[in-house]
Amino acid sequence: MFKILRLFLLCLICVALPAQTYAHTQERQKTELKTAKKKIVHFKIHHQQKKVTKKKKHTHAIIPLHLQKQLAKTIFNENSFALVIESLKTGISIPVFVGLIMQESTGNVLAIGTDGKGSIGLGQTTPIADKATGINCDSFNPVCSIKKIGGYLRHLQVVEKIEGLPNILMGYNRGRKGLEKYKGNPENDPYVRNVLSYATSTENMLQESPF
Repeated sequence: MFKILRLFLLCLICVALPAQTYAHTQERQKTELKTAKKKIVHFKIHHQQKKVTKKKKHTHAIIPLHLQKQLAKTIFNENSFALVIESLKTGISIPVFVGLIMQESTGNVLAIGTDGKGSIGLGQTTPIADKATGINCDSFNPVCSIKKIGGYLRHLQVVEKIEGLPNILMGYNRGRKGLEKYKGNPENDPYVRNVLSYATSTENMLQESPF
């Protein structure tokens, strides 16, 4: 009788132990799953915050002279093909394109304007300008942004009938109505002066380091 009872107890232990181990394993897996989910959520939040941090609001700061050539070289090297294409389409030189980008975004493709007009990207183009040109693509993409710069410059030349580089640059910054309201020599406009100054630095850089 005692032997039968002992055998019965042994059978119970053999059944109970795997069940307990299984339950423990299930609980451990649930805990690991919760931890993994928390890590994923944390990663997503961190990644989104990182994106927001990268898209810093842009202000028109004057670039120090000793940094102008270095920045111009970086912009040209990273976007040379797109710059050549748009220069050929508009008849506006590559140095002017680079100078405009330096003025608008200091080469930050993720720049966001503070004018409340939705200005974004290398060229700080706006939804209004995009509608006028019919170019619909991601302005945070450098190739797209340069394409939009060229598109709007062509719009000013062909549709708005603006002639002369200083007037075209002022039109890019102020729009046709802003250009008409402005009184005085466009070469004296701070925006135009900066762009042309940066263009000169770019031209000097290209002459010193031919590609």
